[in-house]
Amino acid sequence: MPSNTSNQNNRSTFSILFYLNRSKAKKSGKCPIMGRISVDGESTAFSTGLDILPQGWDAERGLATGKSAEETSINKQIESYKSEMARHYKALLETRSYLTAESLKNALERCG
Repeated sequence: MPSNTSNQNNRSTFSILFYLNRSKAKKSGKCPIMGRISVDGESTAFSTGLDILPQGWDAERGLATGKSAEETSINKQIESYKSEMARHYKALLETRSYLTAESLKNALERCG
């Protein structure tokens, strides 16, 4: 796919996904839920501070699978991260000529 560098300042790609860090499983069996922000092919990870049992996680959707109070709360917090990230992305695009995944992560952490 050809890149359009002349329009790079006006448009960038942005995505956020959530995944389990199974290598950091706790004694309870719960794994930390991590977020990954990608901007123009550059990515950075962050901790959500949330944990869940692997069997309660839908990796494809990046959300908890169940309807328990804990799983519903996790999904609400993940959706909140997505909304905040989209808001920060839009605000930073309006004030900066160049945006990175790290700058977006830093904006989220300042407000979190």
